[in-house]
Amino acid sequence: KLKTDIEAERADHDKVIDANRNLAQMLGINGTPAFVIDSEIVPGAAPFNQLADVVKSVRDNGGCKFC
Repeated sequence: KLKTDIEAERADHDKVIDANRNLAQMLGINGTPAFVIDSEIVPGAAPFNQLADVVKSVRDNGGCKFC
């Protein structure tokens, strides 16, 4: 029973991981970290100031269109 439960849970986790991987590929995200802010994708370990500038730009242009 334990082995069956573990395998079932693993299958569920694999489905989530596959869905996330497919979404990342569709968005052109090839690694982590990556930040999606509105329609902008910021790849890599972006510095705080860069992320803050993107967020400010989204706010200044009427807010997130996808939220």
